[in-house]
Amino acid sequence: MAETADFPLVTPSNLCNTLIEVMRQVHVGEEDPALLRRLAQERLAQLPEVRAQTLDRIRAAGQEHLQSHAVGVAALEAAFQDMDAALQAACRYAENPQDEGFRKALEALMKAGYSSQLSTDTYQRSELAQGPTEFPLLNLIHRLKEGFFDAGLVSRVDLDAGIEGARRMTLAAAEEIRNSETETDQKLALISAYENLAEVLGRVAGAVDRGLEAVDTALQEAAMSGVGVRSAMEALVFHESTAGPTRMAHANLVLKMAELHRGGGLPGETLARGLEVFRNSQKELLSEIEAIASIPSGSDGVSQQMEPTRTAFNAHWEALALFDRYLQGEPEQYDSARKALIAAAEALADCQEAFESIGEMANKIPCVRCGARNEPTNRSCSNCGAQLLMQTGMGASSSTMSIQEEGGQAQIGGELIMTENLMRVFESVNGVAEGRLELEAFQDILEWFENLVAENLLEIPEAPELSREGLNAQQVAQLTQVEGRIAAARDEIQSGAQELMAAVEELRQFVVDSETRHLVEGVRMLRDASVKVQSAQSLIEELVDANRPAR
Repeated sequence: MAETADFPLVTPSNLCNTLIEVMRQVHVGEEDPALLRRLAQERLAQLPEVRAQTLDRIRAAGQEHLQSHAVGVAALEAAFQDMDAALQAACRYAENPQDEGFRKALEALMKAGYSSQLSTDTYQRSELAQGPTEFPLLNLIHRLKEGFFDAGLVSRVDLDAGIEGARRMTLAAAEEIRNSETETDQKLALISAYENLAEVLGRVAGAVDRGLEAVDTALQEAAMSGVGVRSAMEALVFHESTAGPTRMAHANLVLKMAELHRGGGLPGETLARGLEVFRNSQKELLSEIEAIASIPSGSDGVSQQMEPTRTAFNAHWEALALFDRYLQGEPEQYDSARKALIAAAEALADCQEAFESIGEMANKIPCVRCGARNEPTNRSCSNCGAQLLMQTGMGASSSTMSIQEEGGQAQIGGELIMTENLMRVFESVNGVAEGRLELEAFQDILEWFENLVAENLLEIPEAPELSREGLNAQQVAQLTQVEGRIAAARDEIQSGAQELMAAVEELRQFVVDSETRHLVEGVRMLRDASVKVQSAQSLIEELVDANRPAR
């Protein structure tokens, strides 16, 4: 039986398709296993030579070429290994045509067929990626241009044909999208981007008669147009993969994967991995929200919104548990899991909108006449024109670092006492995170706070000795123990001061790279260190008061 392309196109490889069809015929008793063995052994004997010829051609281009296309070469090497394994599996099945051998050989040939096509595509893309742009199609035109203008190796006919071919491919892509079933804004944007690129490629063709410089200018414009195509394509792919019954993109993606699995188009292992990725991403998201919500602010809305937010995340875990049961052999759980995930995602979307609303309203000044919220910089209401009552900041002029200062104290979480000085730092964190405070002003506040810590906590004076006058031996011993506890508390204050300085350095990293995690971690460090200092200060005061001689 000769190898042809008439067999079902199960894979992109004619060889694999031929062997798969012969295997099928052997499996149902329509063909002699000897034919399969002969075909597989012939190809197995030819494979080393084909591999050597292919790699020798690549190596002949030089070491630099080999390094530039290392990924493509590795893909080709892997494809040859996959083909060797598939041919070996086909031979084993021909020698012992049992069901298990048929399954293994079929899987190996399927893998080899797709691996062969993928490796070729990877190497070709690698070759075309070597050029002045990120777009293989334009890099090909650049090569044709260089061959025509610089080396004389490309004819004018070939150059024109290459440019026109690229233009037609671009228009064909736009037309294919236009003829697809559903029209969306993302599709219209991609069609427009393709048509713009085709128009620019037409200008590239028209520039050839004006010389190399004119062509280069037109190709630069084409590269910019290509960026527009890529952006529009990414937007379309994201929209189509995440569109669905909820307002949360990742949940829609999971729902689509589950639907594909239910219809037989997605392996269970792939859906299981998708569920695990989703579960982990939601846990990370909740952790981030918890961390950000822990930053003290003047708004009660964030803390109030956290309860429904946690409830929404718990609903996600319950929905994913139902999907796990579905995958573990309980198909009746599918509908319940789907409904539960949709409800959980919509609840989380409501929470997201609530947080956005809180953020929009934060720090805005209410008008006493009409109630409209105004920006802090407004002097009059943007809605009715009434004069606004200006609000002053907390503690801007505070000059002492007693963490437990009396002005503006507020108990936070039963541990941290929110002082004016701390509030000023926390408010600056919120301000810089939301873009309301310039980085330079943020740095100034951090430096002010750092100096405050250094002046008041790093070098605190020695505690005065408590009077032992009139005390008996037992009382003196007790007083000595108290003095030891006071000394330990003083050490705690100085240790906490060092941790406050470390917190400032962490917050300062935000100025360097604008990573929000530095703000979240810095606030956590600042809060913990402040609690440490405040607790030690309270202990000292209690001990001193309790052991002060009665007047």
